[in-house]
Amino acid sequence: MRVETVAFEAKHLFEMDLRPSEQVRLEADPATLHKTACLAQYGLGATLIIDDIIVGCFGFFEMWPRVYMVWAFPSAHVERYAMVYLRTVRRYIRAIEETHQPQRLQTTTVDDDQHNRWMRFLGFTNETPGGMPMYSVLGETFNTWAITYDDKGGAS
Repeated sequence: MRVETVAFEAKHLFEMDLRPSEQVRLEADPATLHKTACLAQYGLGATLIIDDIIVGCFGFFEMWPRVYMVWAFPSAHVERYAMVYLRTVRRYIRAIEETHQPQRLQTTTVDDDQHNRWMRFLGFTNETPGGMPMYSVLGETFNTWAITYDDKGGAS
């Protein structure tokens, strides 16, 4: 198995086999290409490729000092490579912690068993028990997840 992590480029989202729900979310927003190009411009993202298959794209951006939004677009192949993907994302999060000393990392995900398990594995805490109804363009319930840090930089 050949595993590589490369700098995220907006075109990766359009070259990968998206899961149907991500495809609908991306197509629902005509500004998607522009938004992803902005993320790529800042160089704060990565793409995981295994045996020439894009498994997922992920990254982060600063909302305000020391508060970061983490984002991810897993591909239709992510379940086949779930542990490699999750370990890669976890290493990426640790690199954010070391490089940027955040006070908070946050993200949103669909409220389902798989995403909830994965977010806990990555060290996030669900801040919205019961979820946020009608959050997505598909009318799905989402959760907000966060890792907060104490003044010494440790996760709290």
